[in-house]
Formats: sequence, C-alpha cells, structure tokens
Amino acid sequence: MLADRLISVRKKKRYKQKDVANCLGITPKYICDLEKGRSKPSELFIKAYCLKFNVNEEWLKTGQGDMLNEVKNEDEDILSKLKDMATLLRQGIITETELKLLKNKLLSPLKGTGTDA
Repeated sequence: MLADRLISVRKKKRYKQKDVANCLGITPKYICDLEKGRSKPSELFIKAYCLKFNVNEEWLKTGQGDMLNEVKNEDEDILSKLKDMATLLRQGIITETELKLLKNKLLSPLKGTGTDA
C-alpha cells in the first residue's frame, strides 16, 4: 500500500513527519493523512516526493522495483532531476509555477553555498 511505502521511506531516511512536510512545503497533517491512507496524494506530490527523497516513482506507486534510485554522484543526480522536471513541463504534467516550486525545493540545499541557484 502506498501509505506503507511512504512510512518506509520516511523511516529509512530517519525523518519525522514534520521533517518531510518541511522539505516539501506542506503540512505535517497532510503527511499524517497520507501515511494513514486518509488522503490520496496528487501526481505533483508524488513527483516532488520522489525528486526530493530520491525515491523510485514506480516503487512508490506500485511497490515494484527498488525503493531508492541509484545515485552516481550528487551533481549528476540534481542535473537528472532538473531534466526530469523540464520533461514534465513539456508534457503538460506540471505548470511553470509548479516547476519553479519543485526547482526551488530541489536546489534549496545549495543556496547559501555560493551557488547561483
């Protein structure tokens, strides 16, 4: 069940619900509702969650495959995620505004390090 997989990722990453919520800019209550199966996540939530936590989207949705995507190095991972987001925009799955929000969340750890992100 998707709710169980959300819990598995959170526990593997050693996060509390509020940590996940803060990373994604949503409320802890929403995370709680998702993990208890009271709410169904939007496609945007799933995309943002998988990008932010390096989770295999197919695994999150169906339980098939590996939980986490293989990461060769952090720079390649960020570049790959940015390309994925651009593809989602071209396909009409996300809007320009949603792309900007996802990009800001993805690049937020780099801010303050002298990077022009």
